[in-house]
Amino acid sequence: MNATRCLVAVALLAGVPWVSDAQPVPDSGLAAEIAGRWDEALRVYRNVLDREPQRVDLWLRVADIEAAQGQLSAAVAAAERAAQAQPGDAVVYRRLSQAYALSQQPDAALRAIEAALAIEPDNPDDLRARAVLATWCGDYRRAQRSYRRLTELEPSDVGVSLSLARVSAWAGDLGEAVERYHRHLASRPDEEDVWLELARVESWRGDYAAARETIGIYRDRFGESGAYWPELAAALARGGRPARALSIIAPLLDQDPSSYDLNLIRTTALMMQHRRREARASLGTVRRLDPSRKETHSAEALLRTLLGSEATLGISAYADSDRLSVTRFAPSASVWIASGTALSAGYEHDLLEAPRTNGLGRVGRP
Repeated sequence: MNATRCLVAVALLAGVPWVSDAQPVPDSGLAAEIAGRWDEALRVYRNVLDREPQRVDLWLRVADIEAAQGQLSAAVAAAERAAQAQPGDAVVYRRLSQAYALSQQPDAALRAIEAALAIEPDNPDDLRARAVLATWCGDYRRAQRSYRRLTELEPSDVGVSLSLARVSAWAGDLGEAVERYHRHLASRPDEEDVWLELARVESWRGDYAAARETIGIYRDRFGESGAYWPELAAALARGGRPARALSIIAPLLDQDPSSYDLNLIRTTALMMQHRRREARASLGTVRRLDPSRKETHSAEALLRTLLGSEATLGISAYADSDRLSVTRFAPSASVWIASGTALSAGYEHDLLEAPRTNGLGRVGRP
């Protein structure tokens, strides 16, 4: 079981109860389970299920045993049979969601936990599970809704507050993210990584002064740690001081040339200086290190925006109460060349028209 699956399983298993048994579990099956004879326990339970397919408790035991043996597809199938046998049961839907998550099916797991929440909308465990699964699926808005509700139900849970700050940032709600980070740090000021997260979000929303101020608070509290310099360089690169950012990044890259984050900061700084050839080469390194990350795609888009050629028609029109009309033609174009120099060209031509009867049309006539 890989690390992601373990983390999700832990998050989803917390607080999940067993379904109450309507009928006694066969003694031979329990004895086999206690002794660790899993195949024997499965045979016992499946024999009963052949006769009593509505035994939800046994389907869930089968699902647990299959999962324990790594038979995740079989575990999902058993959990699905439990849901079919007892639809409308929130507990069964929770267990089905758990089975899907363990088998790396986050979308199905999210649908199952939504079914549980439709029955018990304020169940904290289900809200947490939905937040985790929605984050896994990249549905940050849905994760936000879960965490917001959890902050109302459990306002003293600082972990929920921090999670809400993070998913708000990922969802693009940077104002809410900053507010939530400040609330969290007011009660947990010694969490040094969170200060750097706040600085990053401030930078994302374009408040580079606040980003540098937050990084300064980090330095005063925790010193110039290894994490301090890259974060400072990132804020400087995005905040109009790319030369300073490059001077910080250069020795760090000498020590760790394969660092994705350091190469990304270098790429951003080079783009901000319009050093097209070097920026493209640096972006190539970023792509080789991790082509799938969101930050890689964002850097590609930024490169196209900052360093791409541009042409505009520049046509505008104006008319006033005297029926004087002005049409302006101002086409222009800019081309960035490899050295980082921009070549721009354009011209402007105004065409004025007015009727002869209003006086303006007779200007210059005898």
